[in-house]
Amino acid sequence: MRNYWNVFRFEALDLLKKKSTLIITLALSVIVLGVALLPMILVEDEASEPDYNEYQQQFEGAAYHLGALDESSRAVLIESLGIEDQQLFESSEELTQAITNEEYNVGFDVHSLLSFETIYYNRVLTSFESLFGNVLLDVYRWQEYEALGIDPSEIIEVENTQVESTVTILGRDSISNYFVTYVLSFVVYFIVLMYGNTIASNVAREKDSRAMELLITSTRPTQLILGKVTAVIGVSLLQVACIVISGLIGFSIAKGSYPEVVLMVFESSLTPDSIFVMIFFSLFGFFLYTFIYASLGSLVSRIEDLASGVMPITFVAMIALFLAMFSINDVDGLMNRIASIVPFTSFIAMPSRYMLTVVSPFEMALAMGLL
Repeated sequence: MRNYWNVFRFEALDLLKKKSTLIITLALSVIVLGVALLPMILVEDEASEPDYNEYQQQFEGAAYHLGALDESSRAVLIESLGIEDQQLFESSEELTQAITNEEYNVGFDVHSLLSFETIYYNRVLTSFESLFGNVLLDVYRWQEYEALGIDPSEIIEVENTQVESTVTILGRDSISNYFVTYVLSFVVYFIVLMYGNTIASNVAREKDSRAMELLITSTRPTQLILGKVTAVIGVSLLQVACIVISGLIGFSIAKGSYPEVVLMVFESSLTPDSIFVMIFFSLFGFFLYTFIYASLGSLVSRIEDLASGVMPITFVAMIALFLAMFSINDVDGLMNRIASIVPFTSFIAMPSRYMLTVVSPFEMALAMGLL
């Protein structure tokens, strides 16, 4: 047992002393913290901006020729869009010349409330003609309602009437859990792939290490493999814990700035039972693959042969990810049910399936037992 701890301590300290380990952990922690704080930053930016009218903000860089409109329509349009005097031109030719000189981004030559021409010098991605057409249509409808003796506010009140409904979910909420499931599958896959290759390369390099030569002479192969694998697992879990804690700190600080719908998704997805299933299958799946990667790393005679040596198990992990992704829309299909039980694929497939549908206790117990 002492030899095992010697191998574990040697490998763990070697990994922790590497600059790459520290830099990657710090960088990912900062990125996750920044992403978690992003809603608070965006809210502060939005609060500091002037409170422009929606239409005025969209068309503040536009020019207009409204000569064909009557005074009433002209006044309503000017007020709705916040059009200033310098944005108005007396003729279509003057408007075209201003756009040609790039004095304005876009120009509107209005023939009537139901007809206009949009003039660009260089067209941008924003479809200003569609936005402006909606404004004209609103003004036209308002005037027509008044001409027919109909109070426009009553029309708006009727059109804005909402139907009250309640949703009762007896099983799983697939809509809310879809995003979390998608992200979780990719995160687990990349963690397994990254650290699996790390342990494989560490085992393959032991033949070139003088320190490992000394350990090999006094340590049984089983203790050597266990020490190496558990050292990588311990360091990797420490890295993941640092990243997760930084995300939780950011979330707790900016929680009040998150949209209500995001909080509802987190609340419905990250239930205690879901978290337990995620941790159990991710952790034991990680153990399974790291030991397989370590075994494959011990089989190669040179570090140059490592890529081809670990390729088969890498393909298996890719298949597990693809099965989980392709089965999201058919979570109770035969393929997904099998994938969620087979140990080599259940570490991704079962958490995804559990969060999207109801899994029978027998299938859950069978998948846990096999893994």
